[in-house]
Amino acid sequence: MSVTKTLETVLQIDTNHSGTGDVSGKISDSTTGSGIANVALNLRKGINATTGTIVKTATCDSSGIFQIIGLEAGQYTAETVKANYITGYFTITAIGGITNENQNGSISPSNLTGEGIRIQLTWGQNPYDLDSHLTGPNGADGRFHVYFSNKSFVFNGETIADLDVDDTWSYEPETVTIYKQISGFYRYSIHDYSNGGSTNSSALANSGAKVTVYQGNHIVSTFDVPNNPGTLWTVFELSGTT
Repeated sequence: MSVTKTLETVLQIDTNHSGTGDVSGKISDSTTGSGIANVALNLRKGINATTGTIVKTATCDSSGIFQIIGLEAGQYTAETVKANYITGYFTITAIGGITNENQNGSISPSNLTGEGIRIQLTWGQNPYDLDSHLTGPNGADGRFHVYFSNKSFVFNGETIADLDVDDTWSYEPETVTIYKQISGFYRYSIHDYSNGGSTNSSALANSGAKVTVYQGNHIVSTFDVPNNPGTLWTVFELSGTT
């Protein structure tokens, strides 16, 4: 069996930007988009470096803003730790001689129970608006569609799925939560709203988009945007725990 794995986009740093630089950013609640105070950040050198030596630490201020001074140019994995939130990870890039801003992350509250699933989308500055689309069984031989124009699906008086945050201006998280699953399959996709129906656009492919999937109090999967032109990315299908 062959498996294709898409890796995170890596920014190459030329010799003119070696040395040390500073970074700053914001840590947000993935279900509200609001900054979170007193999040602890632990930095390890490299991408997806979730274990090993911590080279720098920082703490967010009351608005969720952090700044880290004097980082050697390169990529780092930032671990985010806060009580009542799921420990998360995101990539920070330091560039010599400058302050690299908008090195943002988001973390999910540890309030998922049972079969609850949370889907968190993050991306960079461009394009400014990526949209989450979730479809699933509606309990009546049809399918529901949760997206920016229909942010919630309720069945028999119970909320099945919500678009918690609809980000329309880069950087902040966009999040969908499935609270309870009706038997059947769910499909999660991303549409590059900024570039409409342009099938030749590479903006989505170059966006650095990453999808993190939580179940219970754990990250169960991550997906990085593939390097393909177009404005629609069908990220995954879900049935039960599969």
